Amino acid sequence: MQHISDPSSPAHPAALTHPAAPGALTHPAAPAHPAQSLRPAAVHVTASGVSHGYGDRLLLDVVDLVIADGERIAVVGENGAGKSTLLRLLTGQERPDSGSVAVHGRVSRLAQTPDGAATIRGLLASAEARATADGEDDGGTAARVRAVVALERLGVGELTRTGADRTLASLSGGEAERVGLAFALADTAPILLLDEPTNHLDADAVAWLEAELASRAGIVVAVSHDRDFLSRFARDPRGRRRSPHGAPVRRGLRGLSRREGPRAACVGA
Repeated sequence: MQHISDPSSPAHPAALTHPAAPGALTHPAAPAHPAQSLRPAAVHVTASGVSHGYGDRLLLDVVDLVIADGERIAVVGENGAGKSTLLRLLTGQERPDSGSVAVHGRVSRLAQTPDGAATIRGLLASAEARATADGEDDGGTAARVRAVVALERLGVGELTRTGADRTLASLSGGEAERVGLAFALADTAPILLLDEPTNHLDADAVAWLEAELASRAGIVVAVSHDRDFLSRFARDPRGRRRSPHGAPVRRGLRGLSRREGPRAACVGA
């Protein structure tokens, strides 16, 4: 699982304090304006004539899709219609049976199935290394802070203090998914793909998630059955919002799952 203006890196803030615990992690306080990754000249995603399925079951049938920088895209449809398959194609995890997919910009993704062998400590180290590779010059401090803040706001911050070396497989399904969401959000990749991000979140966590997505630059694509969330989330680069219930389908998924037909849609604005 894997924001984009270009402010300069924040100064190192003062350290947070947590109750002492064996193996506990310590973290600096959150910067007011976290650093953002430098983006390519034109962040965008395209799929041209994409068809894909498994065995004799065709899920995506000649799909054409263009997503521009700044768009918030909601992908809706029944279970098994090919929504998660579309995200896997966009990340390159799978290749389409026919057609082409081009993704211009690094991708962060919340997958439906987290890596069970991962630990909080290892994920934090990876986040720091990725931020350094992206050009953040604070040794990964801001990246760690972004992740820790997200973990706290999503209700799993205690794991950084008492369960940093537990594998995600040892957590409950809801805890593991919230950890995955926290690290996907903390990554400053210019393209963010989310698969059912509001699962296992209470109202406060959903409100925080919506605020984070609203302030994030770049492209965000979300698969969800939560129509209230999607109606507030989906918008175009100018901030115009449309409800998935009645909005015209402006982009893509022109050829859809044969099972789902035109009800599965990619809603922009």
